[in-house]
Amino acid sequence: MRGRTLVPLALAVGYALWTFWPQPAALPGWGEDPYNSLWTFEDVWRQMDRLGPLHMYDRAFWEAPIFAGTPIALAFSENELHAALLLRPLQHALGAVPAMWLGGIALTLLAFGCTLGWLHSLGIRELAGAGALLFACCGFVQSHAAHYQNLCIFVLPLALWSWAALEREPGPLRAAPCALAFGWIGGWNFHFQLFADLMLCALALLRRNVPLRWRAAALAGAALIQAPIALKYLEAQRQVGSFAVTLTYGALPQSVLGTSMRPTLLQQYLPGYPRVEVPIEAAGFLGISWCALLVVALARRGARGWAIAALLSFWAALGLGYGLFDLLHLLPGFAGLRAAGRFQVLTALFGLLFTAGVLSAAQASNSVAPTKGGSVIDDTPSRSFAELLNASSRPSALPITNATLASSVRHRESLAARSRVVQPLPRSSSATM
Repeated sequence: MRGRTLVPLALAVGYALWTFWPQPAALPGWGEDPYNSLWTFEDVWRQMDRLGPLHMYDRAFWEAPIFAGTPIALAFSENELHAALLLRPLQHALGAVPAMWLGGIALTLLAFGCTLGWLHSLGIRELAGAGALLFACCGFVQSHAAHYQNLCIFVLPLALWSWAALEREPGPLRAAPCALAFGWIGGWNFHFQLFADLMLCALALLRRNVPLRWRAAALAGAALIQAPIALKYLEAQRQVGSFAVTLTYGALPQSVLGTSMRPTLLQQYLPGYPRVEVPIEAAGFLGISWCALLVVALARRGARGWAIAALLSFWAALGLGYGLFDLLHLLPGFAGLRAAGRFQVLTALFGLLFTAGVLSAAQASNSVAPTKGGSVIDDTPSRSFAELLNASSRPSALPITNATLASSVRHRESLAARSRVVQPLPRSSSATM
């Protein structure tokens, strides 16, 4: 393995260990959201122990002691099914909290590996390691550590990697894994599932070099695979009459330099470097280097398409009221998305490709002279990674004690008990209404 892969891999491993080394008395993240993630994991693990993992797509599995006993209550938020299945052996061996910490390490390294494989499949060699590092440690995932489902970014490059394999060798042996890679994402992050559906539809329409029958097979297969989870969300929509949201937690124009409770090293210590604090769903720090590369990419034919895709993703991330998400809001499933800001993960992902296009073209044309100690291929990703470095000596962690856990359990039991005592109005009362 060459140095341009080994060094980024070592940095990714170091970042993963530094960020997610288990703290038994704390949860990764801040605020109240990590408690919700822990509750969801514990409920899913309880159902796996009671019903078995093979039944996780059954309707009974989605019943949860919350929302006053509303049926399939798990469908009113992220379900964490596949992450819980992956971490279940660790949960049995070490407990829930250590399993979540170690899961963060595994998910970071999966993001690195899947991005590396995807970039290699596109013929990007010199920059594949650096690109994998920049995505696995991107500003979006650093600020969103409190939302455990957002650590599962590996599913997006994995899906695109499977499509690249289908393009290279169309046939049933490639179409089936492609359908699986695009269709299973709803058990990791339902927002990401809809993002992947958009990408798959765009690829099926635009990439005519794949025979129509295999494009159709990938689309149909992905739809069938995601159906068991998607149908639960549709049932939840029928229960409440509409799943449409009128307010989205979107990005802000300044989100390209925005972080949430985790300022970068340069923001903390470099005079004049913009420091922008935004709400967590708006955070998606990309950095000044990324912005400069975007401007160059828009002027270069080979990189312009991916630069436009990145801009469209950011436009969608702004949410309702800005135009593009208002159109997406009309599509099935998108009406229920609250966190439009999560589109920024696609902005970071597509940014890898226009960055590779700009730097490769610069090196080929010698338009940028090599610097002392390295070429533009080496220096620009290094500067981008330097912008992502966090200023904290240790990432923020949410304290959790036995008393906190006991309170959480009592609250869950209270909700369960409350759901059993909800009764219809007496006939005498209903007759007077």
